[in-house]
Amino acid sequence: MQKLKSIAHVTTVHPRSDTRIFYRYSKFLSNNLSTKFTLFVADGLGNQKIEGVNIVDVSKGHSSRLARAGQLALRLIKAKYDVFHFHDPELIPVFWMMSFITKSRIVFDVHENFPEEISRRYGGIKFRRIFKSALLMLFSLARQRMTIVYAEDSYVDDYSFDSTVIHNYPDLKFFSKFRVHRSVNATVNFAYVGGVSKERGQLFMELFIERYSKISEVPVRLDVVGETPIREVFGNNYSIHYHGRQSLERAYEIIKDSHIGLCLL
Repeated sequence: MQKLKSIAHVTTVHPRSDTRIFYRYSKFLSNNLSTKFTLFVADGLGNQKIEGVNIVDVSKGHSSRLARAGQLALRLIKAKYDVFHFHDPELIPVFWMMSFITKSRIVFDVHENFPEEISRRYGGIKFRRIFKSALLMLFSLARQRMTIVYAEDSYVDDYSFDSTVIHNYPDLKFFSKFRVHRSVNATVNFAYVGGVSKERGQLFMELFIERYSKISEVPVRLDVVGETPIREVFGNNYSIHYHGRQSLERAYEIIKDSHIGLCLL
């Protein structure tokens, strides 16, 4: 097998600080391989080098995801990398076309149940079926011209074709410095880190904290780290603190004293 000389990870949706992209892919590959690695993003923050990771911003001020994808396509056609790695489904057409004009290996990384997400968000039942069918067709298109991998086992049942599961889990060594002995004294601390929206249960979390505080003998606190305005909500015997998007280290510094973590499944 020929040694890989260069790898590019590409996203037009996620910020450069995204935990999966920056820590699990970019930082690891940049610091552990002799291979040239570049992270292409479209977040408008300009070119940077952070913790050994070369970051190239291709946004050019476009706010539309499709416009960013088009701008990215023009940039990548000129770039020469042995591997292009991406996980934004709107980039499938871009890389499908590139597969005919480049000898680079292209890897599509599936880390969400995209058809189900589309079905839940958009339109009535009829339109949901259309969107879901169209997305599955897009995935079939990807399968013809590129390698598809799954981030973890659950996606094997979500899609109709087999692929490699890479188990893209966190490095547990990172968490060792955040281990603390927790005891419930003056406050019960809850924590959530991740996407913050109605679709991801934001209202249910707020309602849960409010109702739990009514039966709790001590005050209840919820710390939320994610893409949302920084604000605080105070009620009778409870408080909710939205910290906005934070670096991985800062996020775990905020939640390290929590007793209970909230997770969406």
